[in-house]
Amino acid sequence: MYREDLSETAEIFQALSSENRLKILLSLSEGEKCVHELTEELDMTNSNISHHLRKLKDRRIVEKRKDGKHRYYNMNDKHIEEIIEAGVAHSRE
Repeated sequence: MYREDLSETAEIFQALSSENRLKILLSLSEGEKCVHELTEELDMTNSNISHHLRKLKDRRIVEKRKDGKHRYYNMNDKHIEEIIEAGVAHSRE
């Protein structure tokens, strides 16, 4: 069982290994946002944001809510926010 946990953990860290995905997650830590809001805030293309969100959704790091034609994303787990904060703190040391 422990090895399965390590495999899942490695996949989470792999999903977090992109600076763009980290930017998206930091933005979503402020609250739910649609792709359009993220593209404007992060100065990235709609396609690029969607690509990264798909990877994060596949790892269950973010979840999606549909409202008509719009899709809203939010962080699925506060542990991810803590991991990012710990990584930033470590990089500053």
